[in-house]
Amino acid sequence: LAVFSHRFQIVFLSKIAVILLRIDHANDLFRPVCGIDLRDLDDSSRLTLTPPRYQHEDFVDPSQARHWKTRDLFEYWRGKWRDGRPPSRQEIDPVDMRAYLANMNMGDIETNPLRVRYRVYGTLHAEFNRIDCTGLYLHEMDYSNHDLIDWDACFAYLSQTKRAIIGDNALKQADGQVSGPYEYCMLPLYRDGDPAGGFLGLEIFEMLDRRQIPDFVPTKVTPGKPPRG
Repeated sequence: LAVFSHRFQIVFLSKIAVILLRIDHANDLFRPVCGIDLRDLDDSSRLTLTPPRYQHEDFVDPSQARHWKTRDLFEYWRGKWRDGRPPSRQEIDPVDMRAYLANMNMGDIETNPLRVRYRVYGTLHAEFNRIDCTGLYLHEMDYSNHDLIDWDACFAYLSQTKRAIIGDNALKQADGQVSGPYEYCMLPLYRDGDPAGGFLGLEIFEMLDRRQIPDFVPTKVTPGKPPRG
């Protein structure tokens, strides 16, 4: 092993030289020039080489995440727990969320009946869903021809179990095909005495190709539509 700088390491194995780029340092220099986060390139390859998780699972450890944003947000959220409860929306500092804002959604989970209202809807959500759903309820959105997974079932599980979840979604195209998988997570937030009275969500749209956006079926919205029975 020979180290030529604090950014690069050269490893010789069986006469093969492998250059390991220290992404955590080089990224800060590369991103302002090219507009690309090198960590996204690394995590995109990890996601495509592993089976998709279209059935969500409990999110209990950052190692379950395949993308750095999901890992970082989970650790931030877990670090905000106090007295055995998750943070409230007011305890989430927007300044700390700068790296995730475009991917984030946040809102309230009401019960009896179950209703989910989006208070924050990131710009990438609006771009890939082809509509801004800020202020809308989930039941006012018809995503059945757009998303592969059932968001209603995800929120019902979150509300009932008070547990964070992680999984993969894919978007449907007008020709019947679906996109590759991309990672998402949902984290419960404390509201009005309920440990899961709110939510903090993240969807890693960077795993998808922006050039496919015109091919995705838009999410249809009907404001004022009654909750799903």
